[in-house]
Amino acid sequence: MATIPAPGLIPHTQSSNSSSNSVSQGSQGNLFYNQDCSAPFIVHITKNDTSSNSVSNIHPMQISRILKNQQTKGIILVTKVNRNTVKVTLDSWIETNSFVANFQARNSTFRCYIPEYKLLTKGVIKDIPIDFSEEELYNTIESSLQIYNIKRMFKFDRERNKRIPIPMITATFIGSTVPDYVMFDYYKADVRLYIKPVTQCNNCLKNGHFGKFFRGKMACRQCGVAAHPGPCKQDSKSTCINCKQAHPPNWPKLPRKKDAKENKRYSCRKEHQCARSKASS
Repeated sequence: MATIPAPGLIPHTQSSNSSSNSVSQGSQGNLFYNQDCSAPFIVHITKNDTSSNSVSNIHPMQISRILKNQQTKGIILVTKVNRNTVKVTLDSWIETNSFVANFQARNSTFRCYIPEYKLLTKGVIKDIPIDFSEEELYNTIESSLQIYNIKRMFKFDRERNKRIPIPMITATFIGSTVPDYVMFDYYKADVRLYIKPVTQCNNCLKNGHFGKFFRGKMACRQCGVAAHPGPCKQDSKSTCINCKQAHPPNWPKLPRKKDAKENKRYSCRKEHQCARSKASS
C-alpha cells in the first residue's frame, strides 16, 4: 500500500534540470486536497495507453467494479467525463487523498489524479515584455497567493508558420481565486481571470471537442458537408457546418462559438466571485 500523503498540497519547487519555469509536482505527480478545500471531492481516472496515439476507451462501470472489488471507502458516485476519463466523487478530502495515493499502486494500467481546476486557478497578466523569461518572472513575482507556475502566451503566425511570443503571461495560483494584482519588483500588474477558449475539432469542424476525441465523419472546410476526394466543387463562399451561414467554419466571429465563449466566461466569473466571497467570509 502506498504511503498516504500529508494533508495539503504537495510542496512545489522549481525544476533544477529545466530552463523553463514549470514547478514540479512532487514524487507522486499529483496535487492533493487539504482542510480548506470544499466539496465535492473529485478524482479523475484515465487509462495508461502509450502503445498508440489513439484515445483508449474507459467505461464508468469498469472502474466501479474495480472499486467495489477493492472495497474502497468513501465513494459516493462514479460518472463519465468523456470516453477516456471517469470521474469519482468521494465524501471527504482525507479519503480522497488516500484514494489517489493507493489506486495508482494497485492499478498500474490507470492514471489517477485530482483535476487541476479543483485546486488551481489561472490568471492573465498583460503588458509583460517578451524579453523577460518565464524563469526570471517566476523568481521576481510577489503575490498574496502562492504561485504554481508562470507561462508565456503565444500566437500562431500563419505567414511564418510558427508560434511567436506575445506580451502576456498566465500565472497559475494555488487556490480557488486569483489576486487583484501581483508585483514584479516595484511594478504592479493587474490580474484577470483566465477563460479557456472554445475548442474546435480539426476533423469534423464542430465546436466542443478536440480532434483526438473525434469519432464522426470528416467535413469539408469549403462546403461544410462530409469530406469528399479532390478539391471542393462548390465555387461560392464557404459554408459553415455549425450555423450554415456563408463563412468559414473557423471564423472567429461565429455566432455559436461567440455565445459558447460568453456562457463560459459568465460561468467562470460567477464561480470565481463565489470563491472570493467564501474566502472573505
